[in-house]
Amino acid sequence: MALPNLLENGDGIEKTTWPLLRDFFPHYETFWQIHIVPLRSTGSIHPRRGIDEDFEFLAMQHYSLYVTLGKAYARILGKEAFFNLEFPDDLYAQLQRVAELALKVVERFENIFHGCLKKKVKVDTRSITQLIDRVDGYRNLIHTQFLAVHADPSGRLLVPRPEKLDQYPKWTDVLYHARAEDFVDVHKQLISDFSALCSALENTWKSLCELSKQLVDNKVYREKQARGESVQVVNLTVPSASGTFIVRSSAVSNAVASPVVGPIMIRKPEE
Repeated sequence: MALPNLLENGDGIEKTTWPLLRDFFPHYETFWQIHIVPLRSTGSIHPRRGIDEDFEFLAMQHYSLYVTLGKAYARILGKEAFFNLEFPDDLYAQLQRVAELALKVVERFENIFHGCLKKKVKVDTRSITQLIDRVDGYRNLIHTQFLAVHADPSGRLLVPRPEKLDQYPKWTDVLYHARAEDFVDVHKQLISDFSALCSALENTWKSLCELSKQLVDNKVYREKQARGESVQVVNLTVPSASGTFIVRSSAVSNAVASPVVGPIMIRKPEE
């Protein structure tokens, strides 16, 4: 029997974005096939009621990572590219969020691995943490002030290179003391950092999938993954406590396995 695939068995977001992200992050689908699809209710893409908590958080973090990566793709390489590049800080916030969620997925996987096989495993995440370090200056600016940018005679927007950020902490440093060799086209830098992040994710997920071969035949793992009961999901619209976004019950539960439609990132829009 053929394995489920994202183009046919994913949710609306995955079906739309997978053709765009597949070549960047192919092992996302492999991991999804191994660990996430088996959590679904019979005949549904919703998770079963009462699934194991470790698997639920694993699925939530795994899917949240993917959706955020898709949003970053749209603004860096997709149809939204070139818009709002005057303020790249929020794009770096998205890349940072993807990297941090990736570390959470790895940590959750390591805990499941240890709980089932009774042996510790340490997945190599250096490429992900190195990416975080690479954009650390941009990330820090997100919490202080807008990054200073300027345009060259052709109108291209330029930002300090990551290793030069600490030399340009103030707008006037850029305005009066900028050296051409210290700056890079903001779009090129974002493409470079997005590609580096995807490469780091792919290498790490490939390792996770290789380690998963030790899990899939483990009795404790199979019992843990099989918990819960298949029930029909009631579709309710529930306002959030803050009132700044709407959460659908089906979307929340689907964020565990694969949402169908509707808001799925349970965050305030400005975050």
